[in-house]
Amino acid sequence: VTLEATAHTGYHFVEWTEDGQVVMDGGEPAAEVYTFIAEEDRSLVAHYALSTYTVTFIVEDIFETPVNDAVITFNGDPNNPGDYIFENIEPGSYSYLVTAENYHDLDGEVAVEDSDVNVEVVLDPDDTDITDPVLTGFSVYPNPTNDIFHVEFQSHSGKAVSVSVLSVQGQVVRSEKVSGRQTHRIRFDMRGFNSGVYIIKAEHDKGVLLEKVIVRQG
Repeated sequence: VTLEATAHTGYHFVEWTEDGQVVMDGGEPAAEVYTFIAEEDRSLVAHYALSTYTVTFIVEDIFETPVNDAVITFNGDPNNPGDYIFENIEPGSYSYLVTAENYHDLDGEVAVEDSDVNVEVVLDPDDTDITDPVLTGFSVYPNPTNDIFHVEFQSHSGKAVSVSVLSVQGQVVRSEKVSGRQTHRIRFDMRGFNSGVYIIKAEHDKGVLLEKVIVRQG
């Protein structure tokens, strides 16, 4: 006689038992199939367990630099900073929240079905709490833009300020340099560039300011 145990989706076979004793476990090859000679009545039980999987988060910033100290709260349970692996996760849909110092929080959902899952997370820098003694009133407008936008700020230093537009891959696509203690208004023309998110980087001798602009062509 040959018996075959077929697990439902989300479960896996564990073992065959008879009268509370294991007669074949899931570690043997083709253990779901149990073959024996029927010489008497037998009462066999197939045991199953819910399959679990591993969810791994990959956390980077918009410049593809790894963020190694984020805190990830998965389904309401936070891991320690930098611990991005959640094990023994049952199939289902789960919410997550990623927080890191000097970055905007990011939340989302991930579905676990029948395999391990990698979740790629990209964090935006948060400079709203940073006081820049050199540049004040920093603004980007219009944002979003169809083609042309302006970067405006007040410089309190006579030294040069370099303002660049970067793709999310970190490639410089536009750049201007200004100097002088005054209000600067720089015009950037994005016609001919792909729609998407670009990073504004204002760099001076005391530090760097970052902002985001969305380009929507057409």
